[in-house]
Amino acid sequence: MPTLYPAGFPNVALVPGATPGSQSAGGVILSTSNVLPAITTNTTTAVPSPQVTVRLRQLTLNVTGTPSAWLIQIKAHTTGFILFSQTFNAATTQPIVLNFGDGVTMSGGIDIVTSGTTPGTAYVALNY
Repeated sequence: MPTLYPAGFPNVALVPGATPGSQSAGGVILSTSNVLPAITTNTTTAVPSPQVTVRLRQLTLNVTGTPSAWLIQIKAHTTGFILFSQTFNAATTQPIVLNFGDGVTMSGGIDIVTSGTTPGTAYVALNY
């Protein structure tokens, strides 16, 4: 029977060959939580920098302002696998929080792609 730990413990990415608390080949510390700068335009935001494969454990997203037909996608950089996709026509009234348990492998890093008619302001926090 596997040992059960509280959510977020030990809070390290499970990149193949990684040691808890170690660094990846790209120099990114694997035991990290990232709160990104606000996204206010139609753009692609690449995480982490430099981009390396990570296991995404939690995504928190909050949209403010007055977006109109503003699409936000979270996807794996290398494969294009779309993990989250939603069109916003108004600000969120509650943060969107998605927990992925042991994590989802995001090959080559994570791309946050925003596109559409009128951007709002997106606040994104990633735990990987």
